[in-house]
Amino acid sequence: MKIHVVIGPLTVDGMTAQQPDIVAGYPAPTAVAGLGHKFALDLSASGSFRVRSAGTAVIVHDHSTMEGHVKLPLENKTKIRQNQGANILDERRARITASLIIQLECETDVEDVALLAASERIVPTLYFGGGKVFPKAAGTAAKVVVAKGGEELIEAIYALPAGYALVDRSDLLNNAPSDRDPLDALLDIVEWVPQDAGEGQMSYSRRNRGWLVPVFVGYQAIERKQQRSGLRNPDAVAHVFAESVYSVGEFRSVRSMISQGSTSLPLAFWKHTYNPQTETFLVSAAI
Repeated sequence: MKIHVVIGPLTVDGMTAQQPDIVAGYPAPTAVAGLGHKFALDLSASGSFRVRSAGTAVIVHDHSTMEGHVKLPLENKTKIRQNQGANILDERRARITASLIIQLECETDVEDVALLAASERIVPTLYFGGGKVFPKAAGTAAKVVVAKGGEELIEAIYALPAGYALVDRSDLLNNAPSDRDPLDALLDIVEWVPQDAGEGQMSYSRRNRGWLVPVFVGYQAIERKQQRSGLRNPDAVAHVFAESVYSVGEFRSVRSMISQGSTSLPLAFWKHTYNPQTETFLVSAAI
């Protein structure tokens, strides 16, 4: 049985606005899926539920990049002054107002009242993309709603402020020419190209319609998993070196998606996937 827990609107303060090395933007799909995974783990740890995350959607209502720079602790100020310390990369941080929809897969029947009470206890303890989650926005406490059907879910979404859901548009990359380098294909999709607006004026638009953004979706292993020496518990987990994988997302008005009878709402629910043949560790919302 699958149910949805709708939480919001929330304020997230100090979340990272980088994904992880070449994209300045937020929220990352990896952070979205990770938040839902952590929420389900906390519910199961309470002993009252046996659930797992089947996907998480985020609806962004408002956002801003925080001014200033992150204050990082320095291990040895003398070495830093002598230029002998480790390099410190600047990091962007953001503040957003958002709502979450966490899809849970339940092994047994769940009582709404018990799930609601447990969820309300968990929300203030959450972190999202490295930022602290505060269960209120604009002075109003966030609401937690349990939706067990499609109509209940739509009703809960319409009760939220207007906002934009981040959906999976990996189809644009999948449909790119096979001989095109993946990074070039990604840049082609999000690139702004000049258009003749007449009278010697130029305007700019994207090749593809929509509010398209590059997103970080996981890792591609560059070797097979193996045990490493020198670990505190070398048998606990295998280790693998990997490189980042990027894809394409699109922000869409969640109310428009519903009112137009769109089937794209499932494309907003990001979940973890793993392909042992290709050794890819990704999050995806593709159907």
